[in-house]
Amino acid sequence: MIVDDSSVQLQHAIALCTRLGWNVVETASDGLDALLKLKKSINLPDLVLLDLEMPGINGVALLQELARLQLHMAVVVLSSREASLLESVGYMARQSGLNLLQVLQKPLTSAMLEQLPLHLPSASNPTAVQIECSEDEFSTALAAGQVISSYTPRTVLETGLVKRLSAQMVWLHPEHGPLHAAQYANQIADSRIYLQAYNQHLDTVLSQIQTWASKGLPLSVQLDLPAKLVASPLQARTLLAKIENSGLSESAICFEVSAQALAQDSDAMLPALNILRIQNIGLAIRDYSVHFDWVRYMGRVPFNELILDREVLDKAMYETLSLVLFEQMIALAHKLNMKVTIDGLSQLAQWQMLKQIHCDYAQGPLVGTGLSAAEIAPWLRENIDPLRQLAHQAEPHSPQI
Repeated sequence: MIVDDSSVQLQHAIALCTRLGWNVVETASDGLDALLKLKKSINLPDLVLLDLEMPGINGVALLQELARLQLHMAVVVLSSREASLLESVGYMARQSGLNLLQVLQKPLTSAMLEQLPLHLPSASNPTAVQIECSEDEFSTALAAGQVISSYTPRTVLETGLVKRLSAQMVWLHPEHGPLHAAQYANQIADSRIYLQAYNQHLDTVLSQIQTWASKGLPLSVQLDLPAKLVASPLQARTLLAKIENSGLSESAICFEVSAQALAQDSDAMLPALNILRIQNIGLAIRDYSVHFDWVRYMGRVPFNELILDREVLDKAMYETLSLVLFEQMIALAHKLNMKVTIDGLSQLAQWQMLKQIHCDYAQGPLVGTGLSAAEIAPWLRENIDPLRQLAHQAEPHSPQI
């Protein structure tokens, strides 16, 4: 559905959608017209393109009604108004529970529509499916060999080189398919069986780094660090012992902790994190939110890398204030001697924007995801030149907002 009081803008939006092969099932000339049609509709549209400024029930009022009626179709707000107003409207819509994909500044283009994150979760949670899992269920899965180590390559944005992989403990669930820890571990993260699985995962990764190095592939690996381990100095020393016994250098491993985990009890985690960092183990803070929660821990926790979520990237592509904040956060991280990685890279236009604002690294569908250890070496051989070409094509330019 397209809602706009300007017939010119309405026809323009219809033409763009038609060009992309999207079926425009309904149009409306103002908020009241849209509301009445939505209430009568048997099947709600998948997406609503909503103009902000309209007579009568304007875009803001319609958003409030959609939230009150709990109509959960995806919404994109369109307007030529100032960025501060658009940011505020976007915040209001998300806080009310609406599935707001973007707030776009007119004029609308086909490139804007093509790059909408229609395939991504709308919440800050990086995964779409969540399941309940008991310790017994996970123990059975572990014994059956369903829990594996999966690797995601990270590229250097400037050159396209791949020097690091992100390792995830993936459950090959017989019903739900591959599940990352964030999708199944909430209820068992502190259990003995989960920590046992993590230690096996770490042993596998350390052994694999050695294997790659013996083949002339000096790759480092980044792993999520469970809160239970972070809260224990003894566990931190156990991790160090594993790394030392492997014979690998400290630079071969980087541990990742989320800002959300730190929010629970950062003081309890400090001893273990300090122990790791003193031994030159890399520590990365991952921020899943778009509010830059990581900043509050600077000066308190010894992180040397920052990982930002795909939602930050999506917002920066279309929202002026988000882009400004993103660029300033990268500059701040660099002043604090931190390198910055962005997750969710899926388009060349994003690569161009990231190079423009001096982001260091990126990972996501455009680079590669979900590789087994055996697939890494052939994947690198096949993709080294294409990634270099993408880095060359992504010459910095002024992002079109």
